[in-house]
Amino acid sequence: MAPSVSLKDHEFHYLRDFVRKHSAIVTAPDAQSSMELKLIAFMRAQKIDALSSLLHTLRTQPRSPVTENFLDHMTNNETLFFRDPAFFDAIETGIIPAMLERRRTTRALKIWSAASSSGQEIYSLLMLLQTRFPELDRWDLEVMGSDISETMLSRCREGLYSDLEVRRGLPVGYKERFFTPEGRRWRVKAHVRKMVTFRKINLSIAWPRLPQFDIILLRNVLIYFDQATKQAILRRIRYTLASDGLLALGGGETALTLDDSLERVRFGTTFVFQKKSFLAQAG
Repeated sequence: MAPSVSLKDHEFHYLRDFVRKHSAIVTAPDAQSSMELKLIAFMRAQKIDALSSLLHTLRTQPRSPVTENFLDHMTNNETLFFRDPAFFDAIETGIIPAMLERRRTTRALKIWSAASSSGQEIYSLLMLLQTRFPELDRWDLEVMGSDISETMLSRCREGLYSDLEVRRGLPVGYKERFFTPEGRRWRVKAHVRKMVTFRKINLSIAWPRLPQFDIILLRNVLIYFDQATKQAILRRIRYTLASDGLLALGGGETALTLDDSLERVRFGTTFVFQKKSFLAQAG
């Protein structure tokens, strides 16, 4: 039987503060009902009968597996294949062609999906590259996905999705070409999964040493952080992005008020961001 959860104000504030302290993700003040639903699902999965038991674990064992699983669950965000078709149209018709032209001498391209969630974004990109840019098979293509959640990273590596998930957003013919049926689920084919490596990275704290990337996808992520954390993330992005690289944010996100070293560049109906220093040189 599913546990019943009705958060008192002080419990909601404690959990909001806990999530923010350990992940820097800000829970909206009016998100109590949403948090209660997530708690019910989490407690059912973990076989925790009472909220008081969970709160005791969080307070006394901040590094326990239960605590890590709790943060995984509370910070997971839904995604889908080819989310925001206008962005993927810009990838196909503008962003990738531009980067291929800039890298025609080195024939090397590095891409990072910095908040991979359950993997749909990065696999959408790889399927698009395989379909529209077969010449990349002869390039040195390095693709990395990262997330704060080990649970999500495991899902990414497995590349296993429900029938509903593969029916949401996939172009015609992609399911048959890029997935193998396994019972009632579908697994991304091995040759696509082998194209990407996944790493655990918490964007809100110091990052491990990373190469410079030509394209960084940071879509629909900054909205979950406060102003100072957004600025810190973009500052790190600046050092991780190639001098002529492109940074993609979500449709409702901007870097203009957060980092004055970045400028918008338009591809179709989509805007991405680039270092002003490169634009000044190119101009």
